Amino acid sequence: MTATPPHTKYGSLFDTLSALIEQANTRVIQDEPDPYIYDNVNFFIKSFLVVSCVYLESYLKEVGELIVNSVQQSLRTYPVPHNLVKWSVDDNKDKVYKFSAFELEISKDNIDDVVSGNVGKTINFFKKLGLDVASDPGFQANKDVVASIVQKRNDVVHHNDDANDVSLPDLLGYVRTLKAYVESIDKMVVNSGLLRSLSTTS
Repeated sequence: MTATPPHTKYGSLFDTLSALIEQANTRVIQDEPDPYIYDNVNFFIKSFLVVSCVYLESYLKEVGELIVNSVQQSLRTYPVPHNLVKWSVDDNKDKVYKFSAFELEISKDNIDDVVSGNVGKTINFFKKLGLDVASDPGFQANKDVVASIVQKRNDVVHHNDDANDVSLPDLLGYVRTLKAYVESIDKMVVNSGLLRSLSTTS
């Protein structure tokens, strides 16, 4: 496996978004600008900005679900006693015993509750999954710009900011950065060994 299915999916969506932004920019800067795009360029900029962050957060959620599902499948293939795990983790202080195989109790809602485009929350999310994404040079190289992009999105969504300091060419750079950021995370996920139960089908 060289990339996860979520990476393939959202990498393609980022490419499509870049093409839309390029087309919009071409229509704005041509000798006779497209009046619909030109007169509403701020609306398009805000929309493209929001969509780019939606793709980021959706990737994070889906790759998190992939990891949890893969680990759960491994536990079903190679069962581990529930009580043994409890003993190792918390010495079973509540003295509640369960005579069955250990299973993860992490739902999609649990993942949804902690997933965020916020860089700090992303680092903590992957810590829960067992990955130190902050140690990756590619992640480090892009995290500050990603934090700025996410903050601009938050200002638009939560404070009705006009994002007047963002241009269509700026957005193209943002999408490139988000794509590189996602790729750095995905490489760590693939190389972690956490998806070994899916390696024969991906």
